[in-house]
Amino acid sequence: MKLGVIAAMDLELQKLLEYFPPQRKIQLAKNTFYIYEQKTSQVIMVCAGQGKTNATLYSQILIDSFQIEQLINIGICGCLNEKLQLFEMVLGEEYCHYDIRERQSINKFPYQLYYKGDKGMLAELQHLDEKIKCVRFGTGEGFVCDTTEKRNLIE
Repeated sequence: MKLGVIAAMDLELQKLLEYFPPQRKIQLAKNTFYIYEQKTSQVIMVCAGQGKTNATLYSQILIDSFQIEQLINIGICGCLNEKLQLFEMVLGEEYCHYDIRERQSINKFPYQLYYKGDKGMLAELQHLDEKIKCVRFGTGEGFVCDTTEKRNLIE
């Protein structure tokens, strides 16, 4: 299997590079792609930079240049779930845009409020460490600092 991994910042990718030390590095599109291989699996990792546009561009490069089969976007995130602790590793079983109205999500492509994570991939990744939890992720254009906004998102 060929797995692509993108991160927004170098510090987010660093731990993964320690866990999967790359055997090769390839310079492409003014960036470094780190390649780790083991048996029949290949992990291609890159720091895409911040923002949805950069994530999209480097995702497409991973698809076109490396023919990846799966893609994971990793990174540091905030949390509104009191059951989770700092530095816990979590996987997204569902994703949504918290700053887009529900009606807009349902009436425009992709016609759904929540995006579902790949169940097979989630199960495979959870086998790596039993402490990994699956949660719902909300993504948006800004940081959530206001207590009322946090409460509304939780509800």
